[in-house]
Formats: sequence, C-alpha cells, structure tokens
Amino acid sequence: MPTMRALVLSYSPIARDPRVRRQIQWLKSKGFEVDAYGLGAAPLVGERTYTEIRVPSLQSRLRNYLFLSPKKRESLFISSKILSLVQDVQGNEAYVLAILNDLDFLGSDRLFEMFKAKDTNVALDLHEYFYDVGGSVAWRILHGRYYKWLLKKLETRTFSQVFTVSEAIGKLYESKLRVPLVALENSPDSKRTNSLVVKSENLDSNQKVRLIHHGTFGKGRGIIRLISAMRLIDTRFELHLMVIISTWSKLFVKALVSILGLEKRVFLIDPVPMSEILRKLSSFDVEVIFYHPPHSTNELYSLPNKFFESLASGLAIVVGPSPSMAEIVTEHEIGVVAPSWTRESLANSINALTPSAINAAKARTASALAHFDSARVEDKFCNALNI
Repeated sequence: MPTMRALVLSYSPIARDPRVRRQIQWLKSKGFEVDAYGLGAAPLVGERTYTEIRVPSLQSRLRNYLFLSPKKRESLFISSKILSLVQDVQGNEAYVLAILNDLDFLGSDRLFEMFKAKDTNVALDLHEYFYDVGGSVAWRILHGRYYKWLLKKLETRTFSQVFTVSEAIGKLYESKLRVPLVALENSPDSKRTNSLVVKSENLDSNQKVRLIHHGTFGKGRGIIRLISAMRLIDTRFELHLMVIISTWSKLFVKALVSILGLEKRVFLIDPVPMSEILRKLSSFDVEVIFYHPPHSTNELYSLPNKFFESLASGLAIVVGPSPSMAEIVTEHEIGVVAPSWTRESLANSINALTPSAINAAKARTASALAHFDSARVEDKFCNALNI
C-alpha cells in the first residue's frame, strides 16, 4: 500500500497551537505520514518531520513590513522560506493532502502551482474572522495592507474544504466567500494530550472561590477591566491570572494590583505546559472570559480554546455578552453571562454566584462538553476530507 503523505503549514508556533497539533494527530491516526512547517520548536505530536520557518530579526521585519509591497513581503517571508519544501515535493512522493492554517500561505503562487501539478487536495483552516480582526493602530500600520491583499487571494483560491472555529464565524465567511464551511470547535482531546484524573471539586460555603483567567495577555482580553472589577467583587472571591505575558506587562499588572490594594486577592501565576493545562485548571472553580467590549467582529464571535479547556476541567464559566460563548453558557446552564461590558455588570454577575450555583454549573459541564466532544469534531474533520 503506497504511503499517504500530508503537509501541515502554519505560520505560528505549532508547539503552542493546540488546534494545529490536533490536525497532525488526526491525520496520523488515519495513517498519514505528516510533515509540518511552522514557527519555533517542533510540536512533537506525531509528525514525521518538522521544519522551522525562520524569520528575520525584529528590526528587519519591521522595516520590511513598512516598505515592502505585499507581493515582495510574501516572497521574502513565505515563499523563500519554503523553497526546500517545493523542491522536495517535486520528487516522486507527492502530498495527498495539504492543510493550510490561516491566510499566511495564500499569497504563494509557487506553492499553489505545485499543489495543482501534483494533484494535491488543499484544505484551509481559518482560525479567525480575518475580514475584521481589529488590532491596534500599530498592527494596522504594519499588517493591514498585507492582510487585505491576502483576503483577495482567499476569494480566488480553490480548496477542497474550508474549516473555521465556530458556526457563527462560518456563516460570516459563507456570506463573503459563497462556499460552505465546516465548523471545528476547539474542544481539547484530553485522552491524547492531558493526564487529567479528577475535575474541579465542589465548594463549600466556607471556601474562597478561585477565579481563573488563562491564555495570552493582550489587547481585547479584558484582563485590566477584570482586575479593576475585583474591587467591586465580594472578598470571598480571589482571581488568578495564568497568562503568557511580557516582563513589562507583568510589571504593569503588579503595579496596578498594588495601587488598587488587591495584592491578597489577585495573583499572577506561571503558565504550564500544554499537556498540563486541564490538570492545572481543575484546581480552580470559575473561569472568567470577558473580552471587554469587542473591538472587532472576530472578538465578538470568538469561541476560544480556553472556553473548551475550562469545560473539560469542570469549571463554571463567566462570560460577557459574546454571542457564541453566551449561547452555550445559557443553553447548558454552566455559568453566568454578564449582560453588558461594564465592570459593574461583571462584578454583579460574579457576586451572584453562590457555592451551590457554582457546584450545579460544574456538575453540568460534562454534559455540555459532550455536545462538542473531541471525537465528534475529529469525525467532522475526517469526513469533510474523505479520509
């Protein structure tokens, strides 16, 4: 039986990208030998080979972002980096399937010419709603023109299948692209990648309620508003922030916590390896995801990894009025939805959580997670690709 080879491309640190890691695992489970290209360290989740896409220095990147045309930028940062890939695949063993993650590889004509010549099925996975991702002024100056160019490529390229992260974002894309999309929710595969044994334990009335927010510290994450809301939240709650954060941002957060007099109620804790996220989360009670007020359509309809990781860990969940998350929280009664994006609304919603209400929400997380079971998501991926 001939070897089935698959290619996974992602212009991201795959070792820290659970969605791309799951793609590699799913393909391997179907008998594919998987070659992966990405930034940073190897994911080590079953790929046959991994090639790091090396990027120039920050100073060089900033200069080129500002002054290069989109086409030249693509050639410098993408096509030139995967030249060895193109040469390799022009040998006898062509890829049966290629998965492109997000827009970054869509500008490479050489890559698509190779796929066409070798009759490779090409699928695209869109992790964000790129027609409106928001971003800071600096981001728009550096990347806005380039991503507009890539979006035009998106509308002209042909794919065997297009995936995205939620039904809501899928519908938004369908209105633009006029092609059907398959929603693959970011439900963690605990059987393969985690060693969680027990879920979050029940509270009694004398215990502190341990709130947690985990992920990346950045614009739109709502972390500063969450910290300031702690002044309005009952003292029976404490907040733990397990975030990937720069040294300067960490100093700022610590200074803010000190100024607000919250040193005994707000704590920065170190992130853990991806394989330990669920186990770590299970030591808390309530995840808070409050992307205050969303600066983009993408943020508004987000359904992030952390939401499903919290479900898998058995936590109650507090969210703002983000439609995709709020719908699940409300339908399955696994927490509470703050009705507006104010500190007061968030504080009132958290204060309303009694120990019995939190315990009841925790008890319903397993049933809620079953609707987004990782095996079901894997089946959707494989069925859509006919593998």
